[in-house]
Amino acid sequence: MGIFCVNDAMALSTALKVKEAGKDQDIKVVGVDGIDEALAAIKEGWLSATVAFSPSEVAKGILDCASLLLRGEKVPSNINVSSHLVTKRDI
Repeated sequence: MGIFCVNDAMALSTALKVKEAGKDQDIKVVGVDGIDEALAAIKEGWLSATVAFSPSEVAKGILDCASLLLRGEKVPSNINVSSHLVTKRDI
């Protein structure tokens, strides 16, 4: 079983509660952002993983879309941002 959280702050809180309940061997918790606290928790073994991405790449996509909108042009329905899964073996 696993729990996916939309950011690392929520994943850290969730993983802590899972650990306190003694279920950390049964329930894997994954977050998003790749913040330092999440990386430390992964290294310590109480958070399973995080999905890391580049905030500057996200910002560029946002600014590119804003520029298109300001020029009256069509904005793409999907904007891809590279990301990668970080687990204990990566740290």
